[in-house]
Amino acid sequence: MKLFTNRVIALIIDSLLIGIPVGILEIAFSLIRWILSWLPFLHHFRFLFSTSFLFVIVYALYEAAMIYFAGGTVGKLIMKLEVEKEHGSLSFGDCLIRGVMKAFSLQIWILGVFSAIFAYSDQHSSLHDRIAGTSVWEKL
Repeated sequence: MKLFTNRVIALIIDSLLIGIPVGILEIAFSLIRWILSWLPFLHHFRFLFSTSFLFVIVYALYEAAMIYFAGGTVGKLIMKLEVEKEHGSLSFGDCLIRGVMKAFSLQIWILGVFSAIFAYSDQHSSLHDRIAGTSVWEKL
């Protein structure tokens, strides 16, 4: 139970760390979307300036880079958690797959529910961990 609680706290820290700047960018993006909606043929590209799209990209890159270079995100480092590959060492590709899947699970409610159920299991692997072949453990 303690590991699950620490993972949730780490997720909250990381979500705030990424969510606040993305929220600020949303102000500028809403203006860009409004301008694009008035331009012929360019209104089809408004989705590139959606908050959800930006959050997925930024969160996935943040998660991948932090895990690959620092061994964990800011939230995980504060909570003394580490991400490990089940067999071998983590590649940047593993970290990126994990980050993209985690970002999507934060955006799509039902994926988040399944991810939390999996994370509470004995294997300590949420949905994105299982896809990337990773697990999260407390640092010793």
